[in-house]
Amino acid sequence: MKKFFAIAFFCAAAILSAEKKVFPVVGLVTANSTPAELEIDWDEKWFGRETSHKYDHDIARISAILSSNAYSKVENALKDGTLEKNPLRNAYKVLGVNDEDIFYDYDIDYENPIYAHDQAAYSIASKTIDSAIGKKTLIFLTVRGTTFTFEEWNSNVNIADSKKDYSFIHEGFLKCAAKITSSFEHYIIEKGINPKDSFLLLSGHSRGASIINLISAQIADDGIFDTSKVYSFPIGCPKVINDIDNKVDTKSEKYSFIWNISNEEDIVTSIPLAFGTWNYKRYGNNIVIPCRWNTENYDDEYVPEMNGIYTTIMNRKFEPFRSGSFIPSQIVRGICTLCPTTDKFYNAIFKPRKKTEKMMHRIFYNANENAGDVTKFGALPKRTGDMEREKLEHLLFLFIDMHTPEAYLSWMLSFDAEKLYKDLESNVLAIKGSSSVAVLDENGKVILKADDGKINYDSIEPPTFAFNTANMMYIGLPSTENFSVILQKKTTLPTPVTITLEKYDGNGVFEENVASKKIWLRNGSSKRFSAGKISLEKKAESIECTAEEEFAPLRRSLEFYFSGELNLSLKKEFQFGLHAGVRAIYGTLLVTMNDKNAHTDTDAEVEIGIGSMKNIFSRFYIDPEILWNIRAKSPSARVALSYQPRKRTHIFVAGNFDFNFDDGFDVDPTVQFGVKF
Repeated sequence: MKKFFAIAFFCAAAILSAEKKVFPVVGLVTANSTPAELEIDWDEKWFGRETSHKYDHDIARISAILSSNAYSKVENALKDGTLEKNPLRNAYKVLGVNDEDIFYDYDIDYENPIYAHDQAAYSIASKTIDSAIGKKTLIFLTVRGTTFTFEEWNSNVNIADSKKDYSFIHEGFLKCAAKITSSFEHYIIEKGINPKDSFLLLSGHSRGASIINLISAQIADDGIFDTSKVYSFPIGCPKVINDIDNKVDTKSEKYSFIWNISNEEDIVTSIPLAFGTWNYKRYGNNIVIPCRWNTENYDDEYVPEMNGIYTTIMNRKFEPFRSGSFIPSQIVRGICTLCPTTDKFYNAIFKPRKKTEKMMHRIFYNANENAGDVTKFGALPKRTGDMEREKLEHLLFLFIDMHTPEAYLSWMLSFDAEKLYKDLESNVLAIKGSSSVAVLDENGKVILKADDGKINYDSIEPPTFAFNTANMMYIGLPSTENFSVILQKKTTLPTPVTITLEKYDGNGVFEENVASKKIWLRNGSSKRFSAGKISLEKKAESIECTAEEEFAPLRRSLEFYFSGELNLSLKKEFQFGLHAGVRAIYGTLLVTMNDKNAHTDTDAEVEIGIGSMKNIFSRFYIDPEILWNIRAKSPSARVALSYQPRKRTHIFVAGNFDFNFDDGFDVDPTVQFGVKF
């Protein structure tokens, strides 16, 4: 009890001694804008009050300010003599750092023969502080993230350009880290600083975060600094090592002074890849800010509170995806499918690495000039056609806000650590087969539908998200609520459907398949099971399905059916036509062109009739039709067997039988091959 009161007294004293300081703030998007001014606590005694192996939210906030201000135009300020107005310099001044103790390396020569594109802007500063354990030197190392420059984005994709094969450490980040480390060591020697008796604050966002992550790991390995005094806060950090053999315990106590702050919706923190044969990791702890998938009162409480800061910096409201880790994790899945190894990334037939470089060059060419107007960003307007400015802005804001340092900073300033960081997992349903699917929320509302294995994207409502491949559906389900999933198939023969429940951690990294089940569907019968919050809480190892009657919202018999048709018969007759109605009974209009009448309109044969489409198994259908040839005044029958590779496309082979009653009864059969679309 005495120990408890001692700690409580110490914390209370620290809070009372903290002083409000006004910091200028800009970031990646607002770098060209007038800085926002934010009042934030600052106290030198934060350093040393606890070991850095325990997360310190106060110090993390200061780190986030430096990471964001690192995007300010320091190189321009140095050239035109306006450094006293620069937000990064002035943030250091608020912290009590003298100009002569700040070193900037922002004038980057991308033609450098050693480092080329693999460089990053950074600053180093130091001051004497009155820490919780006495007078000490505090060193700042702040690395800028990627700006709107092709060269640095190209370096981000340099995972192994020199080898074009497996490399343990991301090559682009490693070369940057090596260059900065050399300069950092020179600064310490020049200033006569004793590393063992100093505090160090490492700050960086995005590319800058990956670089300080590697530098932090090197500091832990070298033992030059006392890591209990090293505070490292990589924000929005990509992964840095491809540990395919799991040789390194990146979450061990050795690296626990590193605090990677991520957003589950942030695509940048999901790459390089961690899926299949790829196993990219970050050193240190991974902590996650709120999103719709890990925070129950996200829209009602969290976003409005965060917007109090965000609108001050950005002059607009925050635009979240509300789809959690689903989009980043499934992008990772897709890339891993196309490029299962590093070798394939460089040497596959379609050359993914080269294609990526060309794409980035088109996007980022002259992008810096238009950084203030996202609708003019790089080459995007040329590729969005006549998309309305408002829609284009909304789309771009979604991708910007998932990663911008302004957003991370706003979250960190709006909430204390206990309320801010989340660790909830999520599920993805992988469904193999051509079943129809409905996802219902806790109130029984249908928030996602799929028809015969094809997702109806117009039906999707937050917080679910989904996408299709040729034979798979992937449906993302957050852990904040429960869902009912209904599978249904109206086939004559039982159709197999395999359901796999995948689990992803709070960072959106695939962990394991927790359950898999094969079920059989036919004649409109439905199978229902629960997923979402309940499956994660129970850590279910199986999927428990209950059978029920046909689920009306998935019934297809009354849906309007319309398609065109093209076919060619063995008798060299070409047909085109239309079908319209419902699947149970539809009308047909066919026009036949053969060798005799192919060049005349008057001799074309026209047939009308009715048909019925029946799903017999999986994506296989049978279509019997009765037709009447208007010109010949004779009936015919056709039976088609089709396969549906896409939602509106059927490839078919049909037996066609023309009946002739002029001289008794005669049947003229033929075989047709065609497509309905």
